[in-house]
Amino acid sequence: MIFKEMPTRFFDFFLNKPKLTIIGFFLIFIVSLLYTFNNLKVVTSTEKLISEELDFRKKQAELRKEFPSLSNNIVILLSSNNSKLLKKKTEKILAELSQIDEKINFIFSPNYNKFFVNNALLLMDDTSRSDLINKLYESQPFLSEINNSPNLRGFNNLLELSIKHYESKEDLE
Repeated sequence: MIFKEMPTRFFDFFLNKPKLTIIGFFLIFIVSLLYTFNNLKVVTSTEKLISEELDFRKKQAELRKEFPSLSNNIVILLSSNNSKLLKKKTEKILAELSQIDEKINFIFSPNYNKFFVNNALLLMDDTSRSDLINKLYESQPFLSEINNSPNLRGFNNLLELSIKHYESKEDLE
């Protein structure tokens, strides 16, 4: 019985007091508006739409951290098993990009920049340079053998040297 009378009283109250109804709806509108402005956001950045846990996002963040001047740029990495074809294609791409220079502000390829080719060791940090020098030092007998006799006999000598090298490493362990 009470449940039948309650909706009737509720509607009678609001229908008989229109000013109070308008003020109530206005207050509900303001609260809804404030809630919407504080909690509803439209994300327009594509960076925020893609998870930070993806590999390419981690590498992108690392690249931006290491090279702040490269932010908002397009980085193209070319790789191939055929180095001659890669060199040709890279030079072709660089030439085509330089032809549309009015739309592109900056084109840079460290592999073909004389300064970077000549000073690569100077631009490395100390640990990387030390690691590279150590690898070259360890590989020096093999590199010398390749340089001294770049033929099948030299290849056989190289294999013999490498077998002796690994056997001597195993003896030390």
